Amino acid sequence: MSAVQDIEKDLFELSQLRAKSQRTNIQTILDKYISEYCDKLKEATEEAKKNGPTSDSSEAPLVQAPVKPGRPRPKTKLTTYAYDESDKYMKLYITIPGVHNVPAEKVSVQFQHNGVEMLCEDVNGKDYELKIVDLAGEILPEKSLFKQKTDMVLLMMKKSKEGEKWEAVIKSGKKEKKMPEFNENGDPQESMMNLMKTMYEEGDDEMKRQIKKSMYESRQKNPGAGF
Repeated sequence: MSAVQDIEKDLFELSQLRAKSQRTNIQTILDKYISEYCDKLKEATEEAKKNGPTSDSSEAPLVQAPVKPGRPRPKTKLTTYAYDESDKYMKLYITIPGVHNVPAEKVSVQFQHNGVEMLCEDVNGKDYELKIVDLAGEILPEKSLFKQKTDMVLLMMKKSKEGEKWEAVIKSGKKEKKMPEFNENGDPQESMMNLMKTMYEEGDDEMKRQIKKSMYESRQKNPGAGF
């Protein structure tokens, strides 16, 4: 067996291990080995071309070395949001810096009678997930909708009983993080800034970094923006 074919077999087995691995540390180690073996394969191939065909040339060639797999994107589980309700809808305002820049097909929402699930993929290299399974009231999934806005996703959940007051998003007895109400009838810029400020105070380090980036870009376009 030639050196090239030997390396190709090693790469093939490494790629199979990488595809089955679940832990990030193991994936990182395998990615390193795959990268090293790709370099070895390139060197061995060039060397084989210089030396001409080998005695093993009659052996069937193996498949091309697999492309180095990319690392899975990190996923952030969202637990904070602002909300507002009318007689017909319970509305959730979920802040995700940069979400308006991703294609519409990257934002998916599934409404259930007593819950909602949202997934925003590849927003600045991250996935964002929101899952609520115990809404304070019942909704009509087929009449509920969502809108992709600047740095925000708006969920409009159609109440099953019009005029019913929920007072909160989830059922009583479960603590929700207090968020400012988003007043659509007031100054939208002020409401957005209050929401972004609270999300910054409540968010993790990555969320704070993303909000800082979003606010910086906003100030470049509008010097008067910021909090």
